[in-house]
Amino acid sequence: MASPLCRTIFKPSGPPWLIGQGNPLIISLRHVISGRNQFCHRSEAKIVHNLQHRVDGSYFLKGLLKPYPLWVNHNLTTREHYNVQERMFHTTRPNHIPPIIVAVLRPVAKLVAVLAGRNIRKWYRSLPQERKDELKAKFFKNQKILYWTFGISVAASYLFYLTHLKPTPVTGRDRFVMFSEEQFAKLSRVNFEALIADLDKDLLPSHHPVCRRVERVARRILNSNKDIDQIFGKDWSIVVVNSPVRNAFAAPNGQIFVFTGILDICTNDDQLGIVLSHEISHSILGHSAEMFSYQSFIDFFVVFMIAMIWAVIPSDLISAAVHFFLENVLSIGVKLPYNRKLETEADDVGLMLASKSCFDVREAVAFWRKMKFLETMELGLPGVEYSPNSIEFISSHPASENRAEHLQEMLPLALKLRSECECPRLPYIDPVMALEAEKEAYNKMVRNKRARNVITIDVKP
Repeated sequence: MASPLCRTIFKPSGPPWLIGQGNPLIISLRHVISGRNQFCHRSEAKIVHNLQHRVDGSYFLKGLLKPYPLWVNHNLTTREHYNVQERMFHTTRPNHIPPIIVAVLRPVAKLVAVLAGRNIRKWYRSLPQERKDELKAKFFKNQKILYWTFGISVAASYLFYLTHLKPTPVTGRDRFVMFSEEQFAKLSRVNFEALIADLDKDLLPSHHPVCRRVERVARRILNSNKDIDQIFGKDWSIVVVNSPVRNAFAAPNGQIFVFTGILDICTNDDQLGIVLSHEISHSILGHSAEMFSYQSFIDFFVVFMIAMIWAVIPSDLISAAVHFFLENVLSIGVKLPYNRKLETEADDVGLMLASKSCFDVREAVAFWRKMKFLETMELGLPGVEYSPNSIEFISSHPASENRAEHLQEMLPLALKLRSECECPRLPYIDPVMALEAEKEAYNKMVRNKRARNVITIDVKP
């Protein structure tokens, strides 16, 4: 039976509207102990010090696995003061914009900006010189009003941004979200139905052994992480697509799509657990709504820049070139780095989910090193470190080698968390070392095969 300390943390002082005077503050410690039905499995409890108070009164772990948030002390009592930080700034409930409207308006607004800018340019060029001089004089005369209008617009945009900041589930990172969960859930369901209709011919039946394997691993992850509120309230389901594409993704509503191409390279359930934990993390963290909000907010300013480009630059050809350059600079310099940031966060949280599910988290490093090796092998360049994914700055995902290195850094923390969950002892053989041996054997085979077809000529002095 779990110790009472595993269920209750007392904070004898604090705001009465939060916990009352000396009343117990009930929180879940399964974030740090395990994802099983009981909160603890030891006589001595592990206490979380590093808690952050949300505006809505709930709590989340600061920093997640980086820095390690689980400060263990076997000698603490229930009456000790805990490091609970409170946010005293409260905002009103933000008004959310329906995502379907934004999805339609984004491309339409850019097209309107192009046409409006182009028409303004043509209209201005058709004016007589006297009229042009008159307009210039009015501009300089009223430039203070224009500057004030611009400043107020920027301030209003910044206020809109601030009032739509929300803490990310699990990690507590502040992020900008324009849409409510209910609104994005509706859009997600529509997208799910469209995907099912589009992939219908390639879907494996639910009773297929491959589907059962994915279901078994996904259930293990979800049932081991019930302490995370976002696990509940989603329509978790499994869809396996018979396609050589190496991909998997989870929709915001919890629908998990897995392609057989990525299943073929998952050597065992541990590697599949790493992949599914990563995708489930995207869903519980709400990354789809966050990324869509981020891009939409940027495009709001881009629309005005596009209109200025087409209005000021005298040639349609040059305007189109500058417009194309602007879109690509923003994509490479702003949007893609943010997407890679979310991927890294999903790697971190996914590693936590896999640790609590008692998977061999060392397989995370082995999996991404194998992905790197496969990319290299497909080029027919054994031993060469170059691959297309090495050009990370033009990709929406971190390069495979960089993901492997990052996960290697996180591995000691993940292994410690796994140990706290009282998981079975890991196999003696390190999967990374086993992979390196397989890679060396393959490279040796390729070199020997090529050597049989090559005649070496030695020229002696």
